[in-house]
Amino acid sequence: MHLADYEGGDITFTYLDHRSKSYKDLTLNQTKMMLRILSYIPKKHFNMNRYFVFLSNRLGFISTLK
Repeated sequence: MHLADYEGGDITFTYLDHRSKSYKDLTLNQTKMMLRILSYIPKKHFNMNRYFVFLSNRLGFISTLK
């Protein structure tokens, strides 16, 4: 996602649409853009798992699957 333009409270950004494999422009007002960004912030006391046991390279599972 790349910021393309900011004019009069409207934000235009360019993103890659993975379905059509082309870049598209999207214009949103400030409120809708902030709601989209804030949706990625986890709630308080939310436990984020970075590594799962079956994906952990420390245990050597991935090397045995190859």
